[in-house]
Amino acid sequence: MGMRIDWLSLAYDDDGRSVRSLAIDFLYQPFRHIGLGADWHGLMIDLGVDESDWRGRVHLNYQGPAAFATVLF
Repeated sequence: MGMRIDWLSLAYDDDGRSVRSLAIDFLYQPFRHIGLGADWHGLMIDLGVDESDWRGRVHLNYQGPAAFATVLF
C-alpha cells in the first residue's frame, strides 16, 4: 500500500493559487517479477486573477480510479 500527497500553494497580495495532488494505491505481487494493482488519484487546481484588466479563473478537479500492472526486472 502506498499513499502520496503533494501540495503547492502561492499567495501574492491576498490572491491565493493552489495545486493539490493525492493518490493512494494498492499493489499485490503474486509473482517475483509481476504485480497487479489498483489506485485512486485526485488532482485539484484552483487559479485566479483578481485584476480589473485581466480575466481568469480556472477550477479543475480530476478524480478517479485506475488499474495497473507492473513488471520488475
